[in-house]
This record gives sequence, structure tokens and C-alpha cells, in this order.
Amino acid sequence: MSLREARFGDHWRHVFEREFPTRFTEMSFEQLHCLADGGIRFSGGISAIVGGNGVGKSTLAAAIAELLSSDPNSLDSGYRSRLSGSTVRGVVISGGTELQLGVHDDPEGKRVSFGDKFSGEHRALDPSALASRCLHQIHTDQNFGDLLESLTPLQLGQEELAIASYLVGKKYTGIETYEISEYGDLDRFPYFRVTSAGVTYGSEGMGRGELSLMLTYWTFKDMPKGSILILEEPETHVSPRSQDSLMNVLAKFCDEMGVWTIITTHSPTVVRRIPREHIKHFVRGEGLAACAANTGKLDVALLLGGGVAYAGIIFVEDEAAKAFLRAAFEKIDPEMSRQLEIVVAGSESAITSILKSVPLSSRWLTIFGAYDGDMRAKIDGSGFKCPFGFLPGDVGPEELLQAFASQSPATLRLLADELGKTEEQMQVAFDFAAGADHHDFFNRIADVLGMDASIVLRGFVRVWLNEQINSASAETFIQSVRNAATGV
Repeated sequence: MSLREARFGDHWRHVFEREFPTRFTEMSFEQLHCLADGGIRFSGGISAIVGGNGVGKSTLAAAIAELLSSDPNSLDSGYRSRLSGSTVRGVVISGGTELQLGVHDDPEGKRVSFGDKFSGEHRALDPSALASRCLHQIHTDQNFGDLLESLTPLQLGQEELAIASYLVGKKYTGIETYEISEYGDLDRFPYFRVTSAGVTYGSEGMGRGELSLMLTYWTFKDMPKGSILILEEPETHVSPRSQDSLMNVLAKFCDEMGVWTIITTHSPTVVRRIPREHIKHFVRGEGLAACAANTGKLDVALLLGGGVAYAGIIFVEDEAAKAFLRAAFEKIDPEMSRQLEIVVAGSESAITSILKSVPLSSRWLTIFGAYDGDMRAKIDGSGFKCPFGFLPGDVGPEELLQAFASQSPATLRLLADELGKTEEQMQVAFDFAAGADHHDFFNRIADVLGMDASIVLRGFVRVWLNEQINSASAETFIQSVRNAATGV
């Protein structure tokens, strides 16, 4: 298995593009513990249910596991108590056939299935809880050592050792896996014996995070092709570095094995590479928790405590280009707008100097040069160390917007509405600015309207973007910035 970051990037892209033979696509619920009645749809590949403590993530994970189980009462008693009294429904696509699944209470209060039956494979894993169960069993069974002596362990190969080392962040030179059948209330009880830095120790000698990661990897290796995985809060006891590594390995398994995965988490690191449309964010208002609509990943990061980090710096020629670009990002991609710092370099030559001389940055920060449109025929990028592009049009942004603003009376009305002025006020401002150089045009309009020139210019940009051809041109530029920031 290749552990190169570029290969992981490929898996992350493929996992959201490939077809999955088995898919859990939607669920609905009524009278579910701490949750308002509702439902959610899953886009696929890897999806995440996120939210703070107490919003019902574990309950939703249990409800999905219950729907997929052949016997709803086989779940742990703690999970069954959360589901008692509820009605849950789900849709699974298996082998091209849509299955309508359901579970509710019968008249005696027992959980029973109704509708179709799911006969495929699934796994439900809470790594931290399983680690606690394993350690408790080991410590309470005085004959555990004798039990191991009767078993032959599985020796992990070099590629598997490399994966485990990558996950945990320490170099393993040997790992033995024991599986005990029908032991400790588990169909298969896992035990690990590892060697690192010349020291050999077992599961009971591991930290909780190390054991959780080993159990998660053991589960990944056991997943059949075309199965469903429910992974509950894999970040518990695990460092952010290992969380990131874990998600990379998960992406590879999901891509190669066609494993449809639903994760519950409150970690911004876990959802870092999961697309926005695959994230279901649950929040609690004054009453029951519910899925929040149209929540961006930055909102999730802020609400979960991860903060917002800048993804890049864009150098522009002047304040007009900065205002133009900020308005375009705010309308087309407001989430990315919050991750970008737009800095005025002062001239096209200053941008060129920066792009040629700045040291190559690490992937955590992208430096991008944005020239005015009139520089297209003059800049070829020779010797540039960083990406660059051109603002829409073949002239500078002020000249572009000045020509647009004068094209029809309808434009004047739209500008008046956008800036909160009357048409008469806008007409007076236009008359005052008539004949002015494009560099002075917006300053004169701003003086008449009693507004800041940058606010006026950004209002013009928003109206300019209402025309499809202009919006498409701006989107093309913004996509070039996205590609530079993501390494595409």
C-alpha cells in the first residue's frame, strides 16, 4: 500500500466519484431520543454526521445499525434504550434493488423490523468503546494469558506494518493479531501484540488512542467488498495527526473496497476532506436537535471548536481589484472568501516580483497572483514559483464596471436598489461622474452618494454578476484559485 500523500489525494477524489454496489441513502425518524422528527439523505462515499455533545449523533448511528441488523434486539442494551419508542426508516440500494427498511416497537415494547430485509454485510464500530470493553475483559480474566497460548496469531506483513505505523505515528517492526471466537460478548475478540523500538507489549500495555487505532484498522481489514461501515467518533483519544492519517487510510479502503461509510464526529480534522454536501450538521436550539440546512464546513469548524485557517493569499494590483475580487468571492463562494487574504501589491510589476521571488510555501498556504484583465497579453509566467491568473475582462476592473454601468437605464435601477439609493440619486451621481477617468469614476459617485468608494464598487460588482456571462467569467477565475489551493 502506497502511503504517499498524492495517492491519498487520488483516493479522496475517487471515493466521491465511484459507484458503490451497496448504499444507505436516506433515513427518517420519529420519537427518536433527543432529536426532532425528521430525516437525512446521504450522498455517499464517506458521509459525516457532526455536532457537539448531546445532539444525538450516537443515537443516529445506533438507528442506522438497527435498520441494517437482521435482529434489532441484538444491539447493546444502551443503544436499545435510546431507540425505544421510536420509529425509524431507511433506504438501502443493494445490487440495483431499492430496499425499504423499518424498525418500531411492537405492542409489547419489543423492537421489531418491518418492510424489506437487508441481507448484505455491515459493521458498526465505536473504537473507544470497543477498546474499553477489550481492556476490561483482559484485566478481569485471570486466565487470559493461558487462553492466548492455545491460539496461533496472524503476523502482519510489511505493507500492513507500514499502515499501522502511519496511523499511530510510531515505527512498528512486528504486529501479531489474535482472534478469540465467542469471547467477551463478541463474535471475535481481538488482541494485539506489537514490537516497537525493541519493546514488545500487548493490548493491555497500549494507550487508549493506540488501541483504538489498532481496532479501527483491524475492522477496516475485515470489511467485505460492497459493505457498509458505521464509524462512531473515531477521534476519541486520538491525536489530530492520527485522525488525519486515519481518514486517509479510510478513503483508500472505501475507494478500493467499495465500502459505503457513515461517520459520527465532533472533530473538524475528521471532516477536513469530506465535501460540504456529505456533512450533516446537527444542532440543538431551545428544544430538540435537528439537522441544520446549508451549513458550510467553516461554520462546522467554528461550531466544533476547530477555528478557521487561511488557505491562501491573493496579491492584486490595487484597491479596486481587491474590492472587485472580494465582492465576487462573497457572492460566488462565500465560504472560500473567508479563507482568503487579498493583499494589494501596488502594481503588476510588484505582483510579478512576488511570484518570482517568494519561497515555495508548504501546502497549508497558497500564494496566488491576480492581474487585471489588461495584462493577459503581457504576462507569460516565466520564472514564476506560484500560480497566477487574470481578473475577468480585457481591461482593469474599474474600466470594466464603468462600461457596464452605462449600458442601459435598467442597470441604473439595479444599482440604485443594490446600494439602497433612489434612481434620481444614482442619476445625479452618474451625471457628476460623467467623463471622469475610470480611476476617478467610483470616487465621484461615492462622494455624491455619501458612501465609501470600495462599498460602491462592490455593489457594482454584485449587479455585474447578475448577468450570466459575467458570473461565468468570474466563476472561471475563482475555480482557478480553488484548484491552486487544493493542488488540483
